[in-house]
Amino acid sequence: DSGVFIECYPVPKLPVGSHIKMQLLDSSNPNIAFNMKVIRTGREGVAMLFIDYELEGERYGMEVLRKQWAKKAKKKK
Repeated sequence: DSGVFIECYPVPKLPVGSHIKMQLLDSSNPNIAFNMKVIRTGREGVAMLFIDYELEGERYGMEVLRKQWAKKAKKKK
């Protein structure tokens, strides 16, 4: 839950350490913009680390989102 590997072709030329914003358009809340850091690139794609996220003009740490997910998981039980 600390990052993602995105398979893509062609692989974008992003230097390790670059910061980018990523939105998950098919998520339950596509308005969240994740601030990511490129940690590795390869022939198959790009590995990125979650730094934090933004929602409605405010910036939050990933621990806030993890707590929200944990609450939702408890409600489903």
